[in-house]
Amino acid sequence: MTLLLLAVSFLRLDPSVVTDCRDVLGRAVLRWSTTDTATVVLYAGESAVSGPESAAGTTATDYWVSDGQGFTLRTLAGTVLARVTARVSCVNQPVWPLAVGNSWTYRVNTRQATGLYQTWRVVREEQVLNETWAVLSNGTMQQRWRVDALGNLHRLANNLDETLPLQPAGRVDAPAGTFVNTLTYAINAFEREVGTLERGVGLVKVDKILSGGSSGGFSEGWTLVEARVGDRLLRRELYGVSLQIDPEVYNCAVPCYFAACGMAGADLPGTVKACREARVEGAELVRVVNAAGEVLWERRVSSPEFLRLPQWEWAPTGVTVEAHGPGGVAKSAL
Repeated sequence: MTLLLLAVSFLRLDPSVVTDCRDVLGRAVLRWSTTDTATVVLYAGESAVSGPESAAGTTATDYWVSDGQGFTLRTLAGTVLARVTARVSCVNQPVWPLAVGNSWTYRVNTRQATGLYQTWRVVREEQVLNETWAVLSNGTMQQRWRVDALGNLHRLANNLDETLPLQPAGRVDAPAGTFVNTLTYAINAFEREVGTLERGVGLVKVDKILSGGSSGGFSEGWTLVEARVGDRLLRRELYGVSLQIDPEVYNCAVPCYFAACGMAGADLPGTVKACREARVEGAELVRVVNAAGEVLWERRVSSPEFLRLPQWEWAPTGVTVEAHGPGGVAKSAL
């Protein structure tokens, strides 16, 4: 069986579960894209949300979105291209739902590489300092966090219980969606860490900055790609069942983040290394082949898995990504 995935219209509501509420009505961001027409109209029910819009874009609502409310993306003639149903939960949710089994996958940029991926999962709970801590693991490292009965965020570091004050933050755009009900914390140390959380989802963004000296500056950054929280899955609806390539092409060049970075492998200013993000499910092997069928790149994968496709290494045209699994082969042209 061979499945060829083609571009389709999509419409999504970010976040997928709206928790930023006033009087049981929420606000969110509508995001859409289509290749079927150059001009579209957004509808809430049978009422137009806005006038004619371009084929791809975003727009923010105010506090009027209700649970179960339907939205559609339509042509000027009224043909429905895509639809989405709002899920609104105005119950006071924890800032970080740290139940065992929940997981968060991040796109990670460092001084040495861009477009890598890490998945952190709550693997167990531990009693430390008379408190229950969630143990998060990415397979090689572990962290311990908890949210107390008052909603305060705590981190266990060097056997010390650190309370991290939370402040309201603004809109955060990440591959997993657009988040508007956000709070931020800061850890002031030699490597300063600023994290942003979406209530009911958890950590959606982290920036780490080294202070002082010629090596000061950006150290590491995370942005949320996918989250599994209980029975909820937050991810881009662009992804297919077996293989989907993100339409966004981003730059995987490693810039010089600090003064003394000549030996760190940074790329020269202005370097562009075109990258794509892929999500693979139900596959064991991912290959990139050219028009002649020659294998340019391949990777063994588990499922589901996120991959950075180093597009800059291949010819700009005639390249196909193949995901091979027990159920067949999924293909997508770059």
